Amino acid sequence: MKQDRKHRPLRAFVAGAAASLGAGLLSLALGTLLGGPSPAQLIQERVTLLLPLSITSGTIGFLQQAAKPLVLALIAAGWVAGGGAVSVIAVRLHRPGRAYPVLLGLGLWLAAVVLLLPALGQGLFGASAPAGAMMSSLFWLLISASYLLALEAAAAWAPSLIAGPQAPPDR
Repeated sequence: MKQDRKHRPLRAFVAGAAASLGAGLLSLALGTLLGGPSPAQLIQERVTLLLPLSITSGTIGFLQQAAKPLVLALIAAGWVAGGGAVSVIAVRLHRPGRAYPVLLGLGLWLAAVVLLLPALGQGLFGASAPAGAMMSSLFWLLISASYLLALEAAAAWAPSLIAGPQAPPDR
C-alpha cells in the first residue's frame, strides 16, 4: 500500500501529460481547421518577440532550419509537462463529488482566456484574436474539456490515481 501511495503522483503526472498531449493535438487540429494559429504557434511568436534580436538572430543563424521545429518541440514539451503538473495538483486537491471535474475544467478555461490569451497578445477572452472573442473562448473551452475528459478517462481506467490505496477491511 505504501508503494501505491509513493507512485501515485507519478501516475497522475503521466495521465495528465498524456491528456495534455491529446489536448495539444486537438488544438493543432482545431487551429488548422479554423485557419488560426495554434497555442504553440502563438507562444512561439510571443517568445520570439520578447527575446532580444541578438539572441533570436544568433540562434536562428546557428540552428538554421532546425530553429523553428526545435522551439515548437520545446513548447510542446512544456505544454505536456504543464498538463502533468496540473494533474498532480488536481489529484492532491481532489474532493469527491461531481462538481470537482466541472470546476477544474472551468478553472482551466478561465486561466486560458483571462491569463494566457492576454499574455500572448490576443486580449481578454481572445478579443483581438483574428477569429474573435467568441470563437477563441469556444476554442479554449474545447481544449480544456478535452484535457479534462482525457484525465477523467485515465482516472476511470486507473482509479488509484484519484482514490489512492484502500484501507484493509476490518475483520
